Amino acid sequence: MTEIAHRLAARNDLRVVCELGQEVNRLHHEVWPQIFAAPSGPQRDGALMRLVEDRGMCKGAVDTRVIVWKFNARAVKLYEELGYLVRSMTLGKLRSRATP
Repeated sequence: MTEIAHRLAARNDLRVVCELGQEVNRLHHEVWPQIFAAPSGPQRDGALMRLVEDRGMCKGAVDTRVIVWKFNARAVKLYEELGYLVRSMTLGKLRSRATP
């Protein structure tokens, strides 16, 4: 079994972490605008995923997986362009009256 390595974010990671947070917020705002404020900031491309994949390969990873919400068509398209395929599905059921 391949060990998964992680590290604490460094100061020079701040920009990328903030950009990722903005992207996540933007996607959530599209589906639940009554809960999430509209974001501002730069958009993302596949560069970060390529870095993640390269880092994983250097550490001996043989598989890279991502979890993406079904409504996030832009992310699905990006991952497909990077060669990712749907291999499983996660089903969910809202247990409250809140609906997106």
